[in-house]
Amino acid sequence: MASTSSSGSPPPRRTLWDIYKGIAPRHRVILGMGFMAFSMVGIWASDKLEKKYPPPVDNRVARINHSDAMDKQSPKPSSS
Repeated sequence: MASTSSSGSPPPRRTLWDIYKGIAPRHRVILGMGFMAFSMVGIWASDKLEKKYPPPVDNRVARINHSDAMDKQSPKPSSS
């Protein structure tokens, strides 16, 4: 059976920051290092998967010469 306070009101809600600050400093460091390790493994795995399964040719970004693109965009002066 859950205990309730004498007033019957629910306990105040704690924010995520309050919960985090309530953890012992040593455990906060371990938690942070765990998140960093998880992120590094994810980046490593995505690089390996990208090399193993490259995107289809249709979805690749076309490489253009910027000077050619600017020539096509700017109007030519009339020679009259």
